[in-house]
Amino acid sequence: MKIDKLIVRILIILVAIAFCWGCAEDDPEDNDSTPPSKIIMTPHLWDVGDINPNTGTFYVGDNGMAAVSTPNHLTYNWMKIKWDGEPLQFDGDIHHIDIFRYYLNDTTKLFVAQIQYDRDSTLFIDKFTNYNDPKIGKNWHYFIIPYDESGNFTRSDTVSYSLIEKPALSSPQTEANFSSSEEISFSWEINTPDYTFRILFFDEGHDVIFADDLIPGETTCTSTEIGMSFFPGYKYFWRIDAIHSPDGTNGSKSEERIINIF
Repeated sequence: MKIDKLIVRILIILVAIAFCWGCAEDDPEDNDSTPPSKIIMTPHLWDVGDINPNTGTFYVGDNGMAAVSTPNHLTYNWMKIKWDGEPLQFDGDIHHIDIFRYYLNDTTKLFVAQIQYDRDSTLFIDKFTNYNDPKIGKNWHYFIIPYDESGNFTRSDTVSYSLIEKPALSSPQTEANFSSSEEISFSWEINTPDYTFRILFFDEGHDVIFADDLIPGETTCTSTEIGMSFFPGYKYFWRIDAIHSPDGTNGSKSEERIINIF
């Protein structure tokens, strides 16, 4: 009889331990009320082709919030947003991120996308999918909201940038062939001629190798005028960026084209 009672007591204790162990496993998720870390968005830092005054060379790395070059059949650019993702890496339980945009005269079109959390990805390119109103001429504001596994969330700060009219490249056509001694003429079209235009050349690794700011309103130039030299056997990417404000908080980029030098 005493042995039976002892066995019963042992079984009760084991069941209680198992129950408490299960509770302990559930507690962190069920009782987690700590929101994710506050995220700091990266504003526009510099324009492609800007010179780093400390080194005298082109800035490298990410330039923060900026327009993204699009194919020439699109009359507008996409928008790139960037944030500091390090705080979320320490949280350890981030599930997804919601991305929002608005402009001052219309705060109804807020939600952009929901993306699964990826600790190695801290940028998003907004392609304005399912958005039919004009994209240019608006001061776009963006913020993100990360959610953890328990549904807690925190809103980031807000960054802004304006898209202006995109230059439409005229000549030369992409994949055009030229000799290294030949003068090459570049031209583009735009309805707002008072912008400052920057012609940019990239190597095959897409590093900036040349940049030149033209006289405001100028929509043509030649390789001789800007002092650009080409070497035989190389492929060069080029595009035109438009800049309209000294602080660089608005701009646009043409499509990119290729010239081949023989």
